[in-house]
This record gives sequence, C-alpha cells and structure tokens, in this order.
Amino acid sequence: LQVKKQKLAGRLEKLKLLAEKISKQEKNLLAEQNLKNKILDGIRRNKLFAMNKINLLREQSLQYNIEDAGIFDMLFRPSFADQKGQLSKPLEGSVVRRFGIEKSAQHPYSLNHKGIFISAKSNQNIKSIFEGTVSFAGTLPGFGKTLIIDHGDHYYSIYSHANELMVQVGEDVSLSQVIATVGYSPRDNKDGLYFEIRHFSEPYDPQQWMKGFSL
Repeated sequence: LQVKKQKLAGRLEKLKLLAEKISKQEKNLLAEQNLKNKILDGIRRNKLFAMNKINLLREQSLQYNIEDAGIFDMLFRPSFADQKGQLSKPLEGSVVRRFGIEKSAQHPYSLNHKGIFISAKSNQNIKSIFEGTVSFAGTLPGFGKTLIIDHGDHYYSIYSHANELMVQVGEDVSLSQVIATVGYSPRDNKDGLYFEIRHFSEPYDPQQWMKGFSL
C-alpha cells in the first residue's frame, strides 16, 4: 500500500505540473490574441477616420462641381466578402492544424484555434490571397514575423511565422503578390505558415474562404 501511495502521489504531482503548464500556455495564448485584437482595432479606427475624410472630400468635389475622374471610386476596393470560397491560397502546403476547437490526446484540455497552420518548405513564397493594403508588418509575441493585410470592409488576412517580410506598412499589394517567405513555428515544431482571416476581430475558418483546400 505504501508503494502504491508513493506512485499515486508521484502521478498526482505530475498532473499538477501539467495542469500548471497548460494553464500558463492558455494565459499566454489569450494575451497574444488580445494583442492581435488591439492591433486590428487600431487599424479599423484609422481606416474609419480615413474613409470619413475620403467621403468628405468626395462630397466637397460634388458641391463645387469638381470632376474627380473616377479617382474616388478607385479608393473603394472590390468586395472581399463576395470572394468567399474562391480566394487563392497563400501557398502550397498541407493543413496540419485546423480552425476551431482541438482536443489534445496528451491532456483533457481543449484549445480554440483562430486560424490554420499550413506546413510548407522553408523560404517558400507566401502570396496575398486578395488585393489590399499592408496594415501591420512586424513581430508579434508567439507569432513571429507577421503581416496583416486590410482587404476593405473590415476584412483582414494575417500571415505569421514568416522568415522574411517582403512588403511594408502602407504598401498596396495585388492578388497573388509575393509578400513574405516561410519561416519556422516553434509551437508546431516545423516550417510553415500560420494564417487567419478576420472580419473586424472575429476569426473565420480560412478553408471555407479559399479554393483548393479540402475541409
């Protein structure tokens, strides 16, 4: 009985350590997601301010009978929402971590993934899934080198764990333009791209938006 008690005590201690580790990981993930949400909120506020200024200029041009020659129309991009199910993939690879709730075989906890992880070769080209403007280009804790592209109507695509960023903040990008190269993900322990699609701060399943990825 004493031996069994010692074994049970050892197992209990290991479970406590595992629970603490999982709890810490969940707190880190929550902090990382909150940081990303703050960045997206800031981008959205800046965009609303800019759009209000554009609309004001357009109204003034009409008031004074100034011909804009379609310049203002060019500032309003095609609808990203209409492209659902038809968007190009950011790169060729295998989806090894899917969107949504994942139950781990190693512990009883569930993790909610806001995007997908696509396994790919190191330094492979990453392409923009749609035209837009780079709203963020830098390093995020837990996500490495990251790009956020604004596609209009508060839709954003997010590309993380890049090795090299090829575009800068404020730069306009076209469909399928090379914007970065594949880097290494410590969390997944392999090379690849962590990818998200968001509307405002709400994450959507990228595989439902892109053609060529099986669900």
